[in-house]
Amino acid sequence: MDPLSWLKRRGVSVTLILLFLCGCLALITFRQQGFLSIDQRGLFFAYGQNAQTTTFGHTIEYPIGAWYFFRACTILAMWTAPFFENAFQGFAFFFSLSIAVAYAAMWVLCVWWIAPRRPQEELLIGIAFLVFFVAANPYLVLSTFDVLPILCLLGSMTLLLRRRDVASAILLGIAISIKWFPGVFLPLALLFLFQNTRRLPWKYAVTVALTILFLVLAGSHWLPLSLQYASLHYQGERGIHIESIYGNILMIAERIRPSLEINTEYRWQAFHLNGRVPTLVAPITTIVLLGSLLFVYASAWKKKQKDEQWLLRYTLLATMAFFLFNKVLSGQFVFWGFPFLLLCVWKERPIVRWIILGAYTIAAALYPVLIIWQVPFVHFAAFPLLILTLRNGILLALFFLLGLQLMPTTNKNAP
Repeated sequence: MDPLSWLKRRGVSVTLILLFLCGCLALITFRQQGFLSIDQRGLFFAYGQNAQTTTFGHTIEYPIGAWYFFRACTILAMWTAPFFENAFQGFAFFFSLSIAVAYAAMWVLCVWWIAPRRPQEELLIGIAFLVFFVAANPYLVLSTFDVLPILCLLGSMTLLLRRRDVASAILLGIAISIKWFPGVFLPLALLFLFQNTRRLPWKYAVTVALTILFLVLAGSHWLPLSLQYASLHYQGERGIHIESIYGNILMIAERIRPSLEINTEYRWQAFHLNGRVPTLVAPITTIVLLGSLLFVYASAWKKKQKDEQWLLRYTLLATMAFFLFNKVLSGQFVFWGFPFLLLCVWKERPIVRWIILGAYTIAAALYPVLIIWQVPFVHFAAFPLLILTLRNGILLALFFLLGLQLMPTTNKNAP
């Protein structure tokens, strides 16, 4: 079916998406700043102007693909300078508009996957996307760029299932060059291809690698290879983030036993735990993260039938493992799993679907509460610590629910 015919058949989705984009346009035009004090677009703008900008003693912490995006928004702001009060306002406008369009494109892909038979079902999909967007806080969604790699990853998976392997590999390489986490999909893509072709999928792996290499070398004129490598080193240097599972446990331990002498410090543009115990725990987090990913891949390998439901479920598990068991867990990381979770549970019984989607949405909604209570939070106050524990507990419960396969696998979605 050609795209125009598809759009004509999806009037409800098209209408909702256009209304969503109009709302985002009004938001970023008339009220660019929200109540959250974590807007990093100023930092992204600085990187877009000069790739070698140093902040807090560090250069850019993201892969080269993120810098391409920052630079594109900066150039658009320069071209349209007469329409804005200053260059940053133009940058913020194009940055947030791009994220809104990417979110809408992710919505379209999910409708394509689910292929709803009735307008009422399209409406429910739209409600799920709109409620998640509002719950996660529009200002947080539109001032971060995590939606871009999620869209690329979902697009790569869609192309893979349609057996457009080269295009899928290129898109996956682009996703990994924006943020590292889509790399968890590569082993699953290789397993999927091997199971369905009975040949080693070396071409797919090589295409992903060549795409990343091309982007790295093409950007080395502006961002030297030494600084691109520094972004990897930057992540390795970071301590235990206070919002991570490990940070959560250690903060509870400090409240129970103050003699542990755990405190917070502001480094790497976020709050981390400092002290003897966090220093001892930090190396263990890498072992736990790798172990959780190996658990996911081993479980995926044991499954004989590797179809679209298999790919969705284990991509969701691998993605959740990556952010749940990492030593850094920022609020926007919860965005990563949303479209895959929605596709996994959509054909389940309505009560199961909405309980799971509702729980995940609540987890995303709890992050802004932590920002409002940031000052008492960094001093281990009881209420924000309870909110953090609730959020992490919900995410862990969903991860193990999926991992233990307690949820039925009746989904027959296909792109």
